[in-house]
Amino acid sequence: MTRRYWLPLVALSTTFLSVGNAHALGATANVKTSDLTNNTATIEIVNMSAKNITAFSVFVDAVHANGTTEHSEKMLDYDPYLTSKDKVLHPGATTDLSSTWNVTTANPILTVNAKVVAVVYSDQTAEVIDKEAFQRIVQHRMSAANAVRKSKEIISDALADQTDAHPSIKAVAAATEVLKQAETSHSLDMDTMYLQGARADIQKAPLKSVERGISERDYLSEQLVKLQQKANLYEKYARVRSAQ
Repeated sequence: MTRRYWLPLVALSTTFLSVGNAHALGATANVKTSDLTNNTATIEIVNMSAKNITAFSVFVDAVHANGTTEHSEKMLDYDPYLTSKDKVLHPGATTDLSSTWNVTTANPILTVNAKVVAVVYSDQTAEVIDKEAFQRIVQHRMSAANAVRKSKEIISDALADQTDAHPSIKAVAAATEVLKQAETSHSLDMDTMYLQGARADIQKAPLKSVERGISERDYLSEQLVKLQQKANLYEKYARVRSAQ
């Protein structure tokens, strides 16, 4: 399961705060195109550093005619698998983000400003202007790592009963319960998207094992080994060594 995360965070209406298009940290955020008639803008992120960027957070401020600013945050994380394959934001490279606003004609948007406020590099170091934005990147990575670890535990527990020829039944039930708890609590500690994918993979175990001509237990045992490797990768990815 490989994903490139782009997470638009909740937009808040604030009093005017212009952040401009200044060089922030090892990257710049510039408004590349804007269509204020349709309330859209494209923001170009440029890696100005000498290192590969694996995640960043950008503050976007849309200034209205009445002087207020609609503030939002966008975070992009390339995820550990893409990073391991060198599919990241390389030095000198660019990537685009889009923003859209719901605006009335009585209070249109006049200007859009953007600024990079946190950057994480492939060497697991970070540069930070806004500590809360940086913590959201770390929290996002930890929630994915926690979900991978929990998926591993679910399969391991299901395989504990050596007499159970169909451990996927127990594993699917356990995954469903964990997913339900995570969704009900609205906790950010567990990546529900990953849990949904992990449960779907476990549900395929009976069919996949038949296709391969092996037992369901052997198939899930193979998946357990892969999950352990994945857990190690995700946990390492979540450990950012320093914030400057």
